[in-house]
Amino acid sequence: MYRSPFKESSKQTTAFKKKGSWAAGYHTGVDRVCSNTTLVAPASGTIQRNAYDKSYGNYIVLTTSDGKSILMAHMKSRSPKTVGTKIKEGDTLGTMGSTGNSTGPHLHIEVENSKSWAYNKKLLDPNDYIDWNDVSTSAAGKPSVSPAQSYPKAAAWKNGSTTEVVLEKSDLEERIGSLSPKESAKCYGKKGNGYIVVYDLDGTTKHKVGFVKYAGGVKTVPTGGKTYKNRSTVETVYADTAKKTKIGSLDVNESCTCLGTVDGMYLVLYKINGTSDYKCGFVSYSGGL
Repeated sequence: MYRSPFKESSKQTTAFKKKGSWAAGYHTGVDRVCSNTTLVAPASGTIQRNAYDKSYGNYIVLTTSDGKSILMAHMKSRSPKTVGTKIKEGDTLGTMGSTGNSTGPHLHIEVENSKSWAYNKKLLDPNDYIDWNDVSTSAAGKPSVSPAQSYPKAAAWKNGSTTEVVLEKSDLEERIGSLSPKESAKCYGKKGNGYIVVYDLDGTTKHKVGFVKYAGGVKTVPTGGKTYKNRSTVETVYADTAKKTKIGSLDVNESCTCLGTVDGMYLVLYKINGTSDYKCGFVSYSGGL
């Protein structure tokens, strides 16, 4: 999820899609207020717009690194960030205000499922994408990231002299593939007695993931990962980045651990509903990362 655009806790004053006298017939984002009026970037990306509108007042639009658009409106004054500027999550964008069609200081924020913002198009509920509790910053004013919130550094894994079976789940029961003798792979961690390995998908430039019993020479197992949260639709999980084999799905708003990116997809480790077992696979959606 994206971090809060505020540096302190905030309060929602108008909900998403609330019916009313707005031009769309409903509220196209959410309104929030905070005692600390500084506004920061909820995500890394590029400034798409920096303008004034009689309705939105002073507003800014950010194109996020994962292809969404975030609009922040009614700012006290124009943001110092110019169009085309690359910004990082937590960078200061301006100050909460009451410009445009506003009855008091607040932030109106919208999220769209598009790289290019357009009024009332492809709207998403901001509450599904923004963690309003994530307001922590380091001494330098940037979001603080604990070691648990960094991707593990994959370790080199190499098979022995026999074929190694690759399993779909951490219980090491269901076969999903195999590794040839002496074949190399990358280990991203361990769950139970299973090592999580990413290896070449035969005959392609894509990759596959699964659990193996053999340590493959890994002496120090990688640890860590970033919190991933699914959006408001079910997300398909694949065993490979070619999307040939579906192994499961993530429920609406389900959280899990992301271990890194491979071939432009996100490698996630998640618990199987109603069990103590885990699966590892690839998803297209970034989960707010």
